[in-house]
Amino acid sequence: MRERLRLLHAALLSGQVEIRVLPDEAFGFMHGKAGVITNGTKTAFMGSVNDTANAWSRNYELLWEDASPEGVAWVQAEFDALWNHHLAVPLARAVIDDLKRLAGRHDLTLQEWRDLLQDDLSGGGHDLKEVLAPLIEAPLYTNEMGLWPHQKAFIHQTVLAHSGPFKRARLLLADQVGLGKTLQLAVSAQIIALQGEKPVLIAVPKTLLGQWQAEMWDLLRVPSARWDSGVKGWVDERGRVTRGFRNCPRRIALVSSSWLAFLGDAQHEVFEQEYDLVILDEAHRARKAGKGRQRRPNNLYRAIRRLATRSRSMLLATATPVQLDLIEAHDLLQILSEGAPEVLGGPFSRWNMYADEGLALAVGRQESRPVSWSSGVGTAPRSRRAATRTAGSTPTF
Repeated sequence: MRERLRLLHAALLSGQVEIRVLPDEAFGFMHGKAGVITNGTKTAFMGSVNDTANAWSRNYELLWEDASPEGVAWVQAEFDALWNHHLAVPLARAVIDDLKRLAGRHDLTLQEWRDLLQDDLSGGGHDLKEVLAPLIEAPLYTNEMGLWPHQKAFIHQTVLAHSGPFKRARLLLADQVGLGKTLQLAVSAQIIALQGEKPVLIAVPKTLLGQWQAEMWDLLRVPSARWDSGVKGWVDERGRVTRGFRNCPRRIALVSSSWLAFLGDAQHEVFEQEYDLVILDEAHRARKAGKGRQRRPNNLYRAIRRLATRSRSMLLATATPVQLDLIEAHDLLQILSEGAPEVLGGPFSRWNMYADEGLALAVGRQESRPVSWSSGVGTAPRSRRAATRTAGSTPTF
């Protein structure tokens, strides 16, 4: 096929073959096939033959030749009427250029892609040019406008963190409504699933389960399965059901966040699995209630925190990380910090013990105080910025 595309591209570029296009409003779907072949003499043909093994062995194909002057003249007149139609336009150069791209395309194996991505990461990861290679023929790029720069930036950061020094991504995505968080999370899930061997778990509100699965298939061609607690089975992107939680037929699994909340602290297979990535959409639903040290987590908060200890990477997404109080943002960061002390430090770091002070500093309501280092030697100069850490030490503000 690629050799045929290459020959067609060369013929179109040289002018040996010329194509004109008629829009649908001219004649609708033009299914007829006919032509005139000139080689010293002229002969006309109508119909076509599908030149596949299946066509030759099973199909009924019809190709009719008519060398009579009347037959040739009739086909020529039909062709001329279409070719010279006032709505007929030359084939766009963009289409011709795309033929060249398709003819020269090299399909990577999964291992080849992994190796190229690893080479990019080993070089510092400044330009992960191969990270989006799995999307290049997805409808998101062939039928839509692709990803916006801010979406690529988040995916880039997720992959860098997942493969970086800590070998995990613990990120909170707090873009406003309408900026494409679902796509950012879905592509991140796809890339991490392709990088590793363990499953990816995505928790979303029950009303969004179908939408998530449809977008992943319709835009990315990424297969997934969603858990239907009613039938106690997994429903894949084609509607097929596989019963039993441990029998998920896809690497990417979608579950309802309300189902996780129902489980809470209960035992279930979902909390026994190891994951490469866990995603929680509408993460503000995982929250604490009350004041000060009396604040208590709701069932979803407890469930997602349990999953954080079972997952290498975790992404939380919400357009409203703060609804009533800044401490709600810190609550989400605490989920991300489970098993990942690089997020907020250890249990006795000031970020954990004096959360209000840290939040005030983060939003610019308070200047930083002299920094005490865990070694107890000296203090850092006063600064309005968060302090950098020296090797092997844990800074506090």
